[in-house]
Amino acid sequence: MPLDAPRLALHCFAMRVRPRADLFVFLLGCVLLATAELRAQAPATIPRTKPPAPRQLSPLQRPTTAEVDVIILRDRSRRPGKLEICGISACLIARTVVPRPQAEWIGLNLRQQVEVAPPAPRDPAKDEVFLADGSVHAGTLLSVLAANVATVTGSYPRAQVRWVHLVQPGKDPSGCRKVKPDPDWPDAP
Repeated sequence: MPLDAPRLALHCFAMRVRPRADLFVFLLGCVLLATAELRAQAPATIPRTKPPAPRQLSPLQRPTTAEVDVIILRDRSRRPGKLEICGISACLIARTVVPRPQAEWIGLNLRQQVEVAPPAPRDPAKDEVFLADGSVHAGTLLSVLAANVATVTGSYPRAQVRWVHLVQPGKDPSGCRKVKPDPDWPDAP
């Protein structure tokens, strides 16, 4: 039987809990009594609920056996497998860490055609993202994640990306040597 406000006040009065100078003590006593009565009325066991249904994956996150990724290293060797993540310093493919300076190409969603040759880079001085529709977008690669490929110029759905060309860090495509500044040379004002 639920407790409404008049019954609760009557219950508190019958238990000789009268409001005194401190209203807080009175209210606290009433709350404690109501809690005890509600616990007495509660069922002894809590009914079990069904576990939540497994979350449905979007088509971009759904793994398929037909899709294979590959990293082509600078020595032309290939590392096929599922590319889990790729960041600024390293990539993780098939539980193997590949330092990013060693990687030249990343092939995504190749549909078990890991021996396919990557396209020729349009600008060897920049990282480039080659999409399935044939468009090419230049910009330094930031990351390859489960759902997207991010560069400094934009983000692309991973399912639409076929190849990513990576520039070797510290390499000047013009062929010129980088000269270190002379520490004894005075700085310009």
